[in-house]
Amino acid sequence: MSKSIVKIKGGIGNQLFQYAFASELIYKGQMVYLDTSYYENTPPEDTKRKYILDQLFETKKLPESEGRYINPAGIKRKLFKLLNLSYNIVVQSEDMLPEDINYSKNNYFEGYWQNEKWFINVAGEYKQEINKRIINIISKETKERIKWLDEQNDLGISVVAIHVRGGDYLNEINHSVFGTICDSQYYSKAIQYIKNNVNKCIFIVFTNDRDYTDRVLPAGTDYSFVANSEDDGLQDLYLMSKCNHIIMANSTFSWWGAWLNCNDNLKVICPAKWKASKDSKEICCRNWIII
Repeated sequence: MSKSIVKIKGGIGNQLFQYAFASELIYKGQMVYLDTSYYENTPPEDTKRKYILDQLFETKKLPESEGRYINPAGIKRKLFKLLNLSYNIVVQSEDMLPEDINYSKNNYFEGYWQNEKWFINVAGEYKQEINKRIINIISKETKERIKWLDEQNDLGISVVAIHVRGGDYLNEINHSVFGTICDSQYYSKAIQYIKNNVNKCIFIVFTNDRDYTDRVLPAGTDYSFVANSEDDGLQDLYLMSKCNHIIMANSTFSWWGAWLNCNDNLKVICPAKWKASKDSKEICCRNWIII
């Protein structure tokens, strides 16, 4: 059996993509390891992130080990130590396809794998697994918010989640790549689309930057706010996935909120650009509405 290592890096959304890709490799018969060293040695130019996968999946840590091993028989993992193993380095490129990879080799994978094509064979099981496990960690406050969502639905009111990503998207490194896309024009069009196509609705905003949100959301609409913090990220993600409709940012966080959502008649609004040099066709799912 060939072995592969998947590098885990970035925030919640990217970790979920990378873990999905690792799960696909297991489906293909690989022995898969996770390299999580990024979180102990984050490059100074990157935003410091929290490793959250162990909140969803069981892990055991051994003092001498530097990675996490996924058991092909299930989700359980234990840490491992690499001893004299040789790996082919595979860095994801923009035009790379699953069939381009030689799975018979021992591979070390570095990338974000932000497309269903990278975990197509395990997608249904992965969605069920996350939804099942995340229920076990939701807080009393989140349960109260879910109850409120249900009450609105009983009144015939649809709750629409809006994700606004400010914060690190506005810094010098990221702004020209990510920060100019989901602007006031995008949110105005998205909100108007929802108002035109949903009879009765209210809006709740998930954001890591309230000041920026106040600048980009159009006036004249009432919003409730959820302060989106990394410590409560899985709570917020679950709450977003329970809303009736979602207006995404160009962010993997709201991508997963939309993808995990199982509501009937779900409308997902996605920005036409994912970053300045790339449109969102590759990452947005079928039936999502691109604006």
